[in-house]
Amino acid sequence: MKQFWADCLTRFESEVPSQQFNAWIKSLRVETLDEGRGLRLLAPNGFILRWVRERYLDRVEALSRQFFAEPITIDLVLDEKPTGLLRDADDPAQPGVPEADIIAEEILSLDPGSISPLDIPEY
Repeated sequence: MKQFWADCLTRFESEVPSQQFNAWIKSLRVETLDEGRGLRLLAPNGFILRWVRERYLDRVEALSRQFFAEPITIDLVLDEKPTGLLRDADDPAQPGVPEADIIAEEILSLDPGSISPLDIPEY
């Protein structure tokens, strides 16, 4: 499963703008489900969970059909233990960036006509 997710990250990194990749895809954690027949993607907050579900989950499922001989289960859920910071995996000494800053930056970079009321996080 780890190799599949590494391949997904590589594909997404080449398919979506880096700002979107860093805000939405890179912030996900992955866990292998029991029995090894699926994986769980853990979103650090509800806003990212909804955004990924609506815009990227279909692509992850399509990539899984290309990668695996048999169908797997992909669950997208809220992370019960979020770190609160997004860190650069290549630089463990980097202090990290608060998730809210990345989300706010991503929202501000969007074309206002492309945001619907469903995209605005609920507090």
